[in-house]
Amino acid sequence: TEKTSGVDLLGYLPNDTAFSMTDSVLEQKFLEEFAEDFDLSTDGSVLIATARYLNTNDSSIPNRKIVVYRKNGNHYQYSQLIETDDITENWGQSIAISQDGKKIAVGAPDNSVDTIRGGAVYIYIQNTNGNFVKNQTIRSIDLAANTRFGSKLDFDGNTLAIASKGGDLERVTTLDQATTI
Repeated sequence: TEKTSGVDLLGYLPNDTAFSMTDSVLEQKFLEEFAEDFDLSTDGSVLIATARYLNTNDSSIPNRKIVVYRKNGNHYQYSQLIETDDITENWGQSIAISQDGKKIAVGAPDNSVDTIRGGAVYIYIQNTNGNFVKNQTIRSIDLAANTRFGSKLDFDGNTLAIASKGGDLERVTTLDQATTI
């Protein structure tokens, strides 16, 4: 159950303040780890972080969600929770946000749609309401098993770099027919 009011703290809170945290907008039940991976838009206006919850059906499979925060004055305010349809693909192992804060990339290195653990990267773009919606799925052209495409992601400006743990290090790969979205 998602909460829509309260406070989430990110970062360091000095001991000399009178601030206390009484409630969080993130569901706390079964929350195991927060911000295993995180990223910030260049201007600091959008921050994304992973939130890993206990998978009550199989504790060996992480149940990650992506939490989006937007800068509001001198603090970050909860904006959106992005969830996957398939937790078995290790969705959210790596995340990245574009320089302008309008695109989010989410790695799913255990995705097995094309080949066993071939991997995938999901691109979410900001719509006119300011919410991120899934827009594109990128998969490796290398169909070898255990490529784990999407195991590490990073934006350089608005160019996305995608790494794979088991991919061919010698092959040059062009995504999107050399066009960007």
